[in-house]
Amino acid sequence: MWEVPAGKLDAGEASEHCARRELEEEAGLRAAELQRLTSIYTTPGFTDEQIDIYVATGLSEGRAAPESTEFIETETLPVAEAFRLIEEGEIVDSKTICSLLWTRCFTGLMDE
Repeated sequence: MWEVPAGKLDAGEASEHCARRELEEEAGLRAAELQRLTSIYTTPGFTDEQIDIYVATGLSEGRAAPESTEFIETETLPVAEAFRLIEEGEIVDSKTICSLLWTRCFTGLMDE
């Protein structure tokens, strides 16, 4: 499954700190800047879980440290390829689709 880095907040942890931590743990990247894009409900009608979505810029190499239950392969895709995968039903994770669409539509960071 294609997914943006994500994870559960630790007790008392700020969402921005969690985003930075998960980016490094799962993708082995550090961000010079994090911009909060929006908050979404993951599954309305089933749970009240709400997540914050960030875009990371100014990326540099960090140290990946996935949990023992995580089997992660990182990929870098051109913007057009990511949107082709959404259109073809290969990217189906809602937070990932929302993250990519929000970034492209409202930040100008993905202008081709």
